[in-house]
Amino acid sequence: MSIFPEEFADAIFFSRSDDQELMGTFSHYAFELEGVEWPSVEHYYQAMKFENEQAQETVRLAATPKAARKLGRSRRKKLRADWKEVKEVI
Repeated sequence: MSIFPEEFADAIFFSRSDDQELMGTFSHYAFELEGVEWPSVEHYYQAMKFENEQAQETVRLAATPKAARKLGRSRRKKLRADWKEVKEVI
């Protein structure tokens, strides 16, 4: 008996924070978007919480996805006002 509802019978679940998980946001697969190279999806996601380009760059340059997440979760810098509306979780 599964703990998940029937509609999730074929779903694949994985850890977001496991850097060995190929589809996780912590995976060390860099990508380029709009002329900027991002070390991981986690770096990009956390940086997009901020409108300030310097704050985004600080997150982008974080040494690890875990460090990027910590910076993105810090409330020392103001989150963009529309973050709840524009973020996408897949």
